[in-house]
Amino acid sequence: NNLAKISTISLTDIVFDYGASGSTTALIANAAGITDVKVLDKLKNPVNATVSVNGLKITVSGLDAGAYTLSATTVPATDYEASTATASITVNRVDSTLNADNIAFVYGQSGSTTVSYTGADDVSAVIAGHADSLTKEGNVITVSNLDAGVYVLTVATIADANHNSISRDLTVNVSKAQSTLSVDNITFII
Repeated sequence: NNLAKISTISLTDIVFDYGASGSTTALIANAAGITDVKVLDKLKNPVNATVSVNGLKITVSGLDAGAYTLSATTVPATDYEASTATASITVNRVDSTLNADNIAFVYGQSGSTTVSYTGADDVSAVIAGHADSLTKEGNVITVSNLDAGVYVLTVATIADANHNSISRDLTVNVSKAQSTLSVDNITFII
């Protein structure tokens, strides 16, 4: 009989969020274990990832968001040939973070907030209908030239490749200025 006897291996797909890890357990037959476990990009080139193998459990981490392929080969039993299986790896983007405070100031003055964020390259800011009332220098957003009232300042992250953009609505409260009256040289007649 010249028919080759081939060991078998199967892997389930792995899905996890950026910054985390995912795992699968290989199912094998006519094999003593697995070897040559690697992560490949869309062009089937090896990717620098953290791959740990504990028995038949394969754990993958250290990947950017995107789609990859996991490949593993059997260590065949005696009189059997090795076989290779693949599974899809999907690394999901996660939300960026955004922190900023509401702004309050008196009419005729200005107010500002310092924005902090992670997972983004920058932020955008807008007050609908009042584009000329905003300035942004680095992480500081300054609002001025608004009439007394309450406005909505929408700040959004400009996310990097591993994160989703998020936005946050801040309140801009412009209070009325105190009016003053000063009079010199008042004469009262009684």
